[in-house]
Amino acid sequence: MYFGIKLKDECLGNDESYNFSVVGVGAGGGGREVVTDLRAWVQYAVAVRAYNAHGAGPVSPPVVVRTLEDVPSSPPVGVECSGGAGGTSLYVRWAPPPPAFHNGLLQGYRLTLTRLDDSTEKVEELIRMTSGREESVGGLRAWSNYTVTVAAVTRAGAGVSSPDLICTTREDARNTRNKRRGRGFAFLVGSGWQIRRTPPMFGATALKGATTDEHVKK
Repeated sequence: MYFGIKLKDECLGNDESYNFSVVGVGAGGGGREVVTDLRAWVQYAVAVRAYNAHGAGPVSPPVVVRTLEDVPSSPPVGVECSGGAGGTSLYVRWAPPPPAFHNGLLQGYRLTLTRLDDSTEKVEELIRMTSGREESVGGLRAWSNYTVTVAAVTRAGAGVSSPDLICTTREDARNTRNKRRGRGFAFLVGSGWQIRRTPPMFGATALKGATTDEHVKK
């Protein structure tokens, strides 16, 4: 007996487009075959054709079947992120993988944020599932580096993650106000007090430059 299989999108009326293979016949005249190396979540047409010493008979009417889902084989594309208001959140957005790599019906996305310390070691990981194509993640540490990855999810699970994207949260507004005030020190010099003021800090480091001295008589 011949067993034939082809993609459903190919012409169903064209028997020559089937990929036929010979299968054994059981005691009752039937048979069975396991076909491997097929694409996930794709419709195939299958048919059988009996033959004997005089040749092959007609091809059976096709039966259309769909393979099971698999995880997506390509990551989401166009991943972008930016620091949110307040310094404790990140806004992330992306686009789905190309349709040919979905391997099933997309159920959502897995968003992973990993905080890095000063030596780029991973010290904290946050995973969030979402059905949209953008997400604002709060509860983060201000002025910190995070790696961001996104993976598409089918009923078979999460697929390939996007490459690591490093994002930095904004500074905390309260810390910024305190840095802008600068600091002052006063000490007794001769007949008066000398006041020394240091410049305010912006961003992650202090401004470079000399301090300012003011002399106040007693």
